[in-house]
Amino acid sequence: MTDRTLNLTRVLVHSGGVSGGHYYAYIRPNLSNQWFKFDDQRVTKEDMKMAIDEQYGGEEEFPFPHTIPEDNNIPFKFTKISNAYVLVYIRESDKDKIMCDLDEKDIPKHFRTRKELEEAQLCSLMKVTTLASIRR
Repeated sequence: MTDRTLNLTRVLVHSGGVSGGHYYAYIRPNLSNQWFKFDDQRVTKEDMKMAIDEQYGGEEEFPFPHTIPEDNNIPFKFTKISNAYVLVYIRESDKDKIMCDLDEKDIPKHFRTRKELEEAQLCSLMKVTTLASIRR
């Protein structure tokens, strides 16, 4: 019997309507539960619920107290505009041939440099002057 167990590793999502929208991807680079959302130049960590469960489209109700007062407090409904268009699976028996660990040396130097510069901008050196330090 062949192995029929599949692991979902990528989800391509379209957000928007028929006449326009935006594409982004959820990627699980290894088989842990950690997913990443790749949206243009921004990459964020996401959980499995956001990567998979939230991509079915359709109509959804907001829970109370999100109601429309002028309509006798009817629960507010909206149409979800995000739908999974492409799903990428890896067969369980092939995962070791396809998935691999990534070392920092595998990342091109210009990307590592860019990351270091972006992180450096998040750090600030602050000197605090107090009345006591001025009197010294």
